[in-house]
Amino acid sequence: MASVVCAAGPSWDCDFATWRAEFAGAVPSTPFRVNPADAADEDALPEDVRVERAGDGWVVRMANGSHWEGLVENGWTDTPDEDYPVLTFSTERDAVAAFLQANQMYEERAARQKKALDRLDELAALEHLEDDR
Repeated sequence: MASVVCAAGPSWDCDFATWRAEFAGAVPSTPFRVNPADAADEDALPEDVRVERAGDGWVVRMANGSHWEGLVENGWTDTPDEDYPVLTFSTERDAVAAFLQANQMYEERAARQKKALDRLDELAALEHLEDDR
């Protein structure tokens, strides 16, 4: 079964040939998966993030009280419900590991995005130079 993931931003696009030539190689070949064996110490969490007990599991919360609900898209909600269920983990270490590993994935994705946007700007500048000739 396939799923579609979409985002509202960034506001850029390119044709398939450009994407394939310039960016396809930077996309990770394996999907993101949390590896609980790589759990880190809770002290490694950012200052405004905490892991706490919730019912039979463990959840990640921000200092403002919002709950982590989107592992891949880094979603947070102030009002968890059936549309935005809170991510729940079986152990505290699993919750910490998931957050830290996902945070690393977000940073890597942001770096790829910045590099892609910079390259698209370069390509657009080259295209304008060619148009001016």
